[in-house]
Amino acid sequence: MQAKHVTLPAWTLIISGLLTALAVLPPLRPVLVTFGDLAFWPLDGTPGTLDSVHLLVAAVAGGLMTGWGVFMLALSKDCDLSKALLLGALTWFVVDSSGSAIAGAPMNGVFNLGFLALMLWPVLASRKAQPA
Repeated sequence: MQAKHVTLPAWTLIISGLLTALAVLPPLRPVLVTFGDLAFWPLDGTPGTLDSVHLLVAAVAGGLMTGWGVFMLALSKDCDLSKALLLGALTWFVVDSSGSAIAGAPMNGVFNLGFLALMLWPVLASRKAQPA
């Protein structure tokens, strides 16, 4: 696969993910309301309001999109798999956990530690397996 075929989708995921996660901030919440209105066609103002679960889901989705985008971009730059996984996982963790805290769900960041450990397990295992 050529890197040029990965760059646009990767950056699209990164930018979309960051915008989604940042939309948990009060001044940017109308972006989520507008997206919800588009998703629940027709344009009629539904759902109209956001509750804490909507904000948490936006933070989680934004983190996932951003993490995947960074992972793809790292692979396109010939990073080894371990480094790409490390970069993607850490990006996901920071964006998801920060957005969750802003959304009023800081415990999600604590829960994310378990998933981060699962994602980093192969990275740590591969480093231990490499000869010194």
